Amino acid sequence: RTMPNPLTINVTASPPRSPKLAAAMSERATTHPKPPLRRRMSEAANVYLPGRSLKVLLVDPDPFVAHSGVQALQKLGYVASSVSDGLEACMRLEQEPSFFDLVLLDLRTQGLSGIEVLARIRAHPQLRAVPVVMMSSALEASEGFRTLSMGADDFLVKPLRVRKLSTLWQTVQQKRREALTAEELTDEKRKRLDMVAMMAALDARITAAIDAPMYSA
Repeated sequence: RTMPNPLTINVTASPPRSPKLAAAMSERATTHPKPPLRRRMSEAANVYLPGRSLKVLLVDPDPFVAHSGVQALQKLGYVASSVSDGLEACMRLEQEPSFFDLVLLDLRTQGLSGIEVLARIRAHPQLRAVPVVMMSSALEASEGFRTLSMGADDFLVKPLRVRKLSTLWQTVQQKRREALTAEELTDEKRKRLDMVAMMAALDARITAAIDAPMYSA
């Protein structure tokens, strides 16, 4: 007698759809078409970061990449502008430190390199919390990934993809979450220090009361 193989998976075909169900699904797909990717991503960003469009500064020495990148970002609902020079990027950011929500920064910028711009952003007290996403060609990917240990929040390989650009808001959301967590930890630490100081003062008062003479001569 042949025993059945326990590893064999019995796959049965799904029953065919009834004509009425198929017609209903077809009608729904026609009357309620799925919105395009760009619209879905933009709506998702508005849910998680409501109130305004995110402002992105694109820093790239290639005019074609800068122009096409800004157009793609604007179609996705971002407010985008570009510069080709690293020094100019630093000047714009330092003039309006609270204006931009995210910086897309190429490694090979003019004036100052992308790594130098990243270092200046992280050293600036009002800019250090701004998310920075580095970019480079595939040939420089290893150097680009090293910027993650220098303070970059993410790294993209060019040419830029619409799907990657559409999720930039997630980087901003993560950065803001980390900032809030840091503030909460700071508040908690301050409360604990206040409690320790209060207990130390109370302990000193109790010790002084115990050591004090019961009566004076």
